[in-house]
Amino acid sequence: MEAAFAVALARSAGRSAGGLWVAVGAAMVRGALRAVVEHHALRAAEGTRAGGEGLGGAVREVLCAAVRGLRV
Repeated sequence: MEAAFAVALARSAGRSAGGLWVAVGAAMVRGALRAVVEHHALRAAEGTRAGGEGLGGAVREVLCAAVRGLRV
């Protein structure tokens, strides 16, 4: 999965797919997605509503945060 993120990120950023910047970015995307799914699953197991736009909104939020982190 991370390799696919790296290819997509490299293509969209015009960078080498084998570069460190791309590797870090792909790891950030993977980690962000893992965190949001685990958070959503925990909320569901507790019987708590995720709030906001649900899982889709949370995914958009964490992906935006991961991308902003790459620009620092």
